[in-house]
Amino acid sequence: MLRAIAVTASTIVGLTGVVTYAPAASQLGVAATSGSGWANSESVSAVPAPTLPGATATSAPPASGYPLTVTGSPVSTQFGDIQIAIKVSETHEILDIVAVASPDGDRTSAAISARAIPALEQEALTAQSADVSTVSGASYTSEAFAESLQSAISKAQRS
Repeated sequence: MLRAIAVTASTIVGLTGVVTYAPAASQLGVAATSGSGWANSESVSAVPAPTLPGATATSAPPASGYPLTVTGSPVSTQFGDIQIAIKVSETHEILDIVAVASPDGDRTSAAISARAIPALEQEALTAQSADVSTVSGASYTSEAFAESLQSAISKAQRS
């Protein structure tokens, strides 16, 4: 499904990275459709931006930068890397935790990750810290999760 949005210049910070949109001058004042102007897009298409009768252009207030998404350092285990990203509020409350990388190179590792990661994410979110219990049968995953999460928390506290 395509959605038209009006964009002049923007940066989106997601749990998997940062995407910056910088339109060409010819694209300003139009609504972008799927893929236009975004990094790594293959096609560009634009349609005129809709306007409401009597509407005037206003500028949005500057973004505060929050919620802030921070990605922890990847931590290697013998079964694969684990890397955690967190979304924090302006008061540094952890709003969300997501594993952006986890061991999945074989069925066993994938099954352990699928079972352990959601439990670790929930426990850490409730605790608001990297002080999580080791999930039975997933000790390497649990330890690496906590280490990468602590890295993300430390980065967020410096922001």
